[in-house]
Amino acid sequence: VESRCHNLVEIDRSLHQYPGGTIDLSLPQKQALEGIKNVPTSILHGLTGSGKTRIYAKLAQECLSAGKSVLILQPEIGLTSSVLSELTKYVSSDSLLLTHSGLS
Repeated sequence: VESRCHNLVEIDRSLHQYPGGTIDLSLPQKQALEGIKNVPTSILHGLTGSGKTRIYAKLAQECLSAGKSVLILQPEIGLTSSVLSELTKYVSSDSLLLTHSGLS
């Protein structure tokens, strides 16, 4: 088996402070989270600013705490820094690796 990784960027640990702690979700976010957990495949759809990234972060936090791996695919390169910033509020940057086609 051959493994290849291109365009991987190490996250600057000094820029992101991981406070740990719990992620507070609103009732609709909690309902979405429970719905996602109850089926093997889900699509989370919502308006910009509706809290989808916080749900992803909560799921990632739970999976990483259980010793599992997490892969979050961000379809819009322009949103990468904001999603990364939100994730590092809840998930240690030691657990994160960033890559996208715009990196050289």
